[in-house]
Amino acid sequence: MRSSNIALGCVLAGALGFVALPPATARAAGTARAGSSVAPSAAVLAALTRPTPALHAPALHAPALHAPALHAPATPAAAVRKRAPALSIRTSSTSYAYSSRVWLTVRLGRTHANRMVSIYAAPVGVRDWRWRSGKVNSAGRLRVLFRLTRTTTFTVVFRGDPRDAPARASRTVYALARVADAVSGYYANTRVGGVTYYVFHANRLLVLHATVSPNKHGECLKPETQQWDTGSGWDDDTTYGCDSLDSGSHDTAPFNLAQAVGDRYRIRADYVRGKRDLANLSTDGPWLYLMVVK
Repeated sequence: MRSSNIALGCVLAGALGFVALPPATARAAGTARAGSSVAPSAAVLAALTRPTPALHAPALHAPALHAPALHAPATPAAAVRKRAPALSIRTSSTSYAYSSRVWLTVRLGRTHANRMVSIYAAPVGVRDWRWRSGKVNSAGRLRVLFRLTRTTTFTVVFRGDPRDAPARASRTVYALARVADAVSGYYANTRVGGVTYYVFHANRLLVLHATVSPNKHGECLKPETQQWDTGSGWDDDTTYGCDSLDSGSHDTAPFNLAQAVGDRYRIRADYVRGKRDLANLSTDGPWLYLMVVK
């Protein structure tokens, strides 16, 4: 047990830079310190007084430790976030005459694989139905023609592909009603300044006939008249109230001409849509020109 401690001490001394005595010198020194009466010999004294070369413990360097590169554990590839391509549907106007042929232009931006679109139409009062499907051209454009009779919302749908998200776009196009009007009771017609005038006798009734499409039974039809003034042109004439369209969407309105002799007039029928009617916009019929003679 003792030798183990001494050995440990020597190792520590060497490591810390202290002098470790040679075994013989150590025994002699130990004897002298013990109070022996024998004086140390000259050899021992020489050994004790001889300068001992400095001992330097070797520099201790901790081995270079390099942490292994840390790599996140492999995980399943994250789902690629898809981006919806640019998609639009356009028309040249927001409102059209009844039964107009309307061009719709669909534009689809860049996509990976799918270049097909579907167009859905929803006229007022009718549920959506798929009206047309087609592929856009190399410029990303598709043009289609639609006959408009009621205000209609068009929706174009792109269903996506492996890299592109689905997309949709909508546009509402408004349809005017159509008013067809005519007059009866005239006896002749003539042209003035390139315009056809119906000629009436003052003792005859002028009857304005009007038909509105689509059928607007019970809604308002209002006659409108204007009188020609050589100084200012056409001036508004008498204001009239509403007539209710019959079950066939017709109206007949008679006019007394006794006070209109010698003047020129024009007359038309104006359809005024009801508050609950979202299918068609209010519309005026075409002007009909007349003159009254005795």
